Formats: sequence, structure tokens, C-alpha cells
Amino acid sequence: TESAAALLEKAWDMLPKPERGLAALAGKLQQLEGNAEAAIQQYEIETKSEGQESRVNQFYSIARLYAQLGKKTDSLKWLKEAFDTGFNAKLVMKYD
Repeated sequence: TESAAALLEKAWDMLPKPERGLAALAGKLQQLEGNAEAAIQQYEIETKSEGQESRVNQFYSIARLYAQLGKKTDSLKWLKEAFDTGFNAKLVMKYD
């Protein structure tokens, strides 16, 4: 079977423009592989896509990654953006 990275690469190559959600998948893959900076870049691409729900989740993911990197100011900026656009997953935050 192909790896997740290879499948994502194939999907990027097949599409004339990035499909909504594809950057989020790439970001999650980078995050799981421990590449926080690369994950942030992918999630930021996804924040420019249409659909508020997608953006809200990506804002929160970016905030978490910046916190993991010790970049408190950047983390708080993105956390505020998440709350300002409707993020309200208190259970998620409780365990993060």
C-alpha cells in the first residue's frame, strides 16, 4: 500500500488547484510526524479555503502547534482567531 504522504502528493499533482481539506490532511500528517512548522504552513493554507468550520478547526490547530513550539504570542493570536470565529470545544481544550 502507498503511504499517506505518497497519496497526498498524488492528490496535489492531480488537482488544478488545492482541494478544500487537502491542506488540512497534509497538515495533520506533518503534525503526526512531528513537523510542527510544516504543519502550520499547511494549516494556514487551509484557513484560506471556504467554509468557516474548516477555518475554525485550523485556527485552533495552529494555536496548539505554536504552543508546542513555545511561541506563546503566536499561539494566543491564533487561539483568539479560533474563538472569534466560533470555536467552542471546551472538552478538547480541557485535555490539550
